[in-house]
Amino acid sequence: MSMHYPEVKRRLEEILDIYELEAFSTSRPQQDTISTLDSLKNLGVKLGLVTNDGSKAAYHALTRFSLLRYFDVIVTRDDVERIKPRPDGILKALSVLKIPARQVLFVGDSYLDIIAAREAGVDVAAVIGGVHPAERLRGFSPQYL
Repeated sequence: MSMHYPEVKRRLEEILDIYELEAFSTSRPQQDTISTLDSLKNLGVKLGLVTNDGSKAAYHALTRFSLLRYFDVIVTRDDVERIKPRPDGILKALSVLKIPARQVLFVGDSYLDIIAAREAGVDVAAVIGGVHPAERLRGFSPQYL
């Protein structure tokens, strides 16, 4: 039996959803996440979330930790054709927020975030303590580390 690409993709994403939901069941926001988001919202900063995770896992985690209210736009892998390191998710968020790239700081914890931000034409701050160690992030030359 031969499967076409859309069916293979759908099945793989179902498997990814299972693993992502499992991973988020034990995860916790990093220290100062809530206070930082509160401060940014109080300053009137528009916030977007761009993730390579699927919408099931992303919305589960955001709901579980009461973080949904902070974001003006959420872009998951389900919302774009190409995920990071391609800039599609960031560009979609910029379009929804109606903000020019030169006025945006993308914050991420992966070298994929740095590459995607650079391709989208936005500045990037890489956060230490996430997916990749500082040395790896530094090698991709984010504007801020």
